[in-house]
Parts: sequence; structure tokens; C-alpha cells
Amino acid sequence: MQKQMAADPHRVPPQGYFVGSAGMLFQEQTAADFYFENYFNTPPNLPNQRVAVICTGWGMSMLYVQVGTRAFQADQWSPLPNGLVFVVVGDHGVQPPGGGANIPLDNQNTLAGTAGMHQINGRMVAGLRIPWHRAIVVNRVSVAGNIRMLHYHQPQDRKGEHKEFVAPLPRPQDERPAYKTFRYLIYGTQVSSFRRIKW
Repeated sequence: MQKQMAADPHRVPPQGYFVGSAGMLFQEQTAADFYFENYFNTPPNLPNQRVAVICTGWGMSMLYVQVGTRAFQADQWSPLPNGLVFVVVGDHGVQPPGGGANIPLDNQNTLAGTAGMHQINGRMVAGLRIPWHRAIVVNRVSVAGNIRMLHYHQPQDRKGEHKEFVAPLPRPQDERPAYKTFRYLIYGTQVSSFRRIKW
């Protein structure tokens, strides 16, 4: 009798899992909470990789790959240009469907996943464009092209002044943060409004 593997308790459910808005508050804001391997299970002296997305301007972001370690609790992450060969970006058109008349031409005319360059910490970094107002699917793949798993770690809150190029680290495990394993990262856009009150 073949032994069955235990189900992954952290795998996202079939309906998916909402991991927050991709909206950017300021140019150069960076998010990097999708890791190639479990952040906490990776030995501190061994490198891990993660998917980073930086806001390059209104309506446009760029995806690139970072490599780093968490040695001595002092995380050091830097761009890894050849890491892009393990990332596939699929563009499924303008979103919402039929909403092209209200979407800037730059977003309508830029396909997700096309090559881009952006200056990060004084260094030109290669990446893949992620325009807003489009339906986009991102996968991590193996050398053979098979879809591989990614790890989502809920990040710490941003505190104080906005810091360019800095992505919050995962929340400490004693805070019981959200942790999920998945294969498809989906970017989408919806039309919404909000209420805000202020003293």
C-alpha cells in the first residue's frame, strides 16, 4: 500500500486567500513577502530568494528577484538578475473588462512581464513590468518549466517615515503571523471607494 503524504496545513484553500492591497503609497515603495523557501526554516547562513515588487511611478510597478540571508538577525537582501529566469508573468488583459476608456494609455499599452529597468539604491536593476489595471498571474518555475511553490509570510507593519527600497521583514513567529504556501500569485484591480475621518 502506498503511503499518503500528509496534507500541507498552510496550503491556500481552493478559493484562494486575500493577502492585501497591492496599492502603493509612494514611489520606490517595495513589497517583498513572497519567498522561494520558508523564511524561518531556511538556515541563517544559507541564501533564500524572494519576489520583490517596487512602485516605479503612478500606475506602474516592477517585479524583480532578491537574494539574501537572515544571518545574525541582520537581513541583507540584494537584487538577483538571473533569478528572473525562475519567474513567469502572464498578462490576461485590462481590468475591469471593458474599462479601457478610463485607464491611462501607458497601462493599456504595457503588457505585464515585459522587460524593464529601474534604479534601485543607485544601481540599475532588471525586472518585469507589472502595470496596474490589468489581470496578472505570476508563477515560480523550475529549470524544466514546472510550477513551483512559493511561501507568503505576513510582513511587519511599516512604521515611521516612508523608506524607499525597504521591504518590511516577516512578523516574528511568536506573533502567530499568517503563513501560506501557494503556486499562483494574482494581481487584479477593482474599483472601490473608502471613508476616512480625521481630527
